Amino acid sequence: MTTYLAGCPMTATDMRICEALRDELSGTGSALLPLLEDKIDNAVLVADDRIDPRVVTLNSRVLFGVDDEPPQTRILVRSAFRHGLIGLTLPITAPRGLALLGLRRGQRYAFGEHGTTRTIFVEDVPFQPQARRFMRDVEPARDEPAPIVDLEAARYARRTGDRSRTGTTCRSS
Repeated sequence: MTTYLAGCPMTATDMRICEALRDELSGTGSALLPLLEDKIDNAVLVADDRIDPRVVTLNSRVLFGVDDEPPQTRILVRSAFRHGLIGLTLPITAPRGLALLGLRRGQRYAFGEHGTTRTIFVEDVPFQPQARRFMRDVEPARDEPAPIVDLEAARYARRTGDRSRTGTTCRSS
């Protein structure tokens, strides 16, 4: 297994879930164990409110591609659902799901799947549950609202060359 960027940012919750999964699979000879060990060994724990919003965490919606397959969007979940949500979720109990955990947008990761080395690429993370907490310290923009452009005055100025009426104005009805 190789990561192209150092470390695997992971929340404490995601790490606990990975460790519990490792304990559950220990001694079973599961093909998921080497990938799980790699994720845990390279984990860099990050507080929920400090994890980069571009990092895939559990319950993130992620747009990704594997090798030359077309990109797909899935929600990364802890385990497969018994009923419904087929094609919408991807559990970390599947090699692709576990490979995505902790990757950043734009990052590639090589992993084993059914005896073949595959490469997964994260194109985007449209939703990450921790992102809202990450952004809470960012000051909201307090700029003035965008000016309203008087298109009629702009057309007049273009036709006549008279620039005196081209200022941005807000006319009341």
